[in-house]
Amino acid sequence: MAIETNNVVALTYTLYTVEENGEKTLVEETTSENPLTYLHGVGMMLPKFEENVAGLETGDKKSFVLTAEDAYGERN
Repeated sequence: MAIETNNVVALTYTLYTVEENGEKTLVEETTSENPLTYLHGVGMMLPKFEENVAGLETGDKKSFVLTAEDAYGERN
């Protein structure tokens, strides 16, 4: 079943920040024992995050980048 509006979604992810020099820093990581669980399409997650995971099915893997504008803004 593909992820769509009003589906309860449980997924694992690894979140990195990427510096201007290309250096990646691990920020957060979930596991299958403690996944991120949310209701898709109702504003619980960043819109661009939901856009990127919409349509994925069980077992799918996807990498994507969110710009600061599409996330929480520039770091102060």
